[in-house]
Amino acid sequence: MMKSIIFYHHFIENIKDFLDGNGTEAYHNAGKWTHIITKNNEGLSLIDKALLETFPNANIANEYYRIDNCIYESLAEGYKKDGELNFHQWRLLAAVEHENAWNDWSDELVKLTYIQCPLRVVISYGDYDSEKEEYTNAMHLANKIAEAINLKRYIYDDEEFMLIFGPRISSINDEKDIAKLYKAYIWNGEFFQKL
Repeated sequence: MMKSIIFYHHFIENIKDFLDGNGTEAYHNAGKWTHIITKNNEGLSLIDKALLETFPNANIANEYYRIDNCIYESLAEGYKKDGELNFHQWRLLAAVEHENAWNDWSDELVKLTYIQCPLRVVISYGDYDSEKEEYTNAMHLANKIAEAINLKRYIYDDEEFMLIFGPRISSINDEKDIAKLYKAYIWNGEFFQKL
């Protein structure tokens, strides 16, 4: 199974578990929700949990390269000394950007375009089209940007790029449905396609 799909399923389960256990109050507060999603001081964030569940023997790094959440693996000998110099050996496995501002996530898409790693994920929010059961406007913009920056030039065959959109407060009819309204879109080599 693709790492993007594994990450998505763990991420959605983590959101569902959090909301079931804590209620939806935090979802209504952008600052609190960002803290819970990306940098929870009381434990692992929901993104970090999903990353560790996807890459179990790896290490978390927050704000590395100014990216919200990263995960990497130490290679063979990892960190060691080479004479007086520190010699680091590691490989970036995934980079995740979360943008709470529903109208400003496209910067994160462009940013991750230029980061090379096996899995890149942008998580944001949009207006949910309940008729089509997806984020129609956001996907139209994402694919327009992908074409404009020639995204396919930056994604190799063994790499995955995924966008995950959750509902803006104005798109929620039943608070029990919040986790169900998160949708994933995976880059298929030509455009972002709904999972």
